[in-house]
Amino acid sequence: AGDLSRDVLKSDTAAVTIPELDLELAHGTLGSVYTTLEGVLDKVADGLRKGNPFADSLDSDTRQKFEAFVGRVEGLRDGKQFPFTVVLRDPLANSFIGPRRDAAAARVDPLSEASASDVPALDANLVVEDFERTFDENEELGLNDISTGLEPVAEEGDENDLPAVDGLELDGAPP
Repeated sequence: AGDLSRDVLKSDTAAVTIPELDLELAHGTLGSVYTTLEGVLDKVADGLRKGNPFADSLDSDTRQKFEAFVGRVEGLRDGKQFPFTVVLRDPLANSFIGPRRDAAAARVDPLSEASASDVPALDANLVVEDFERTFDENEELGLNDISTGLEPVAEEGDENDLPAVDGLELDGAPP
């Protein structure tokens, strides 16, 4: 149950994946939230129940499958199924899953500078991975179109910075 009390800061740009349920929530799905892992699972179950516009029109077989799936999410939330994995992927690195509260409090001095980097090493169930954003993630964030100032710039007076006129050829000779 200590794992369920981990602090979770999830930003709008973070996607949540629970491989054991084959559940993938795109970024923005739960909004920004600061809660516990139990709270995230509760929001997922609540969102599935309240956010399903077709719940009333499901046939009984589909409704049973849907309820069974929500029940599996609630089983994780209630600590009935361990182990399971929660992946929080945030291309802007604005999200955080904290260490177990009992492990962090017992072994790490919160005022020590080394504490933050040592916590994953002290918590075998917490894995932090750095990654390169994909082209699509950069595109969605508008980062592919940003000028860094490192691109080559046409020199002043270069024919590349003159406006194009149909039918006009520039041969370099003065008019």
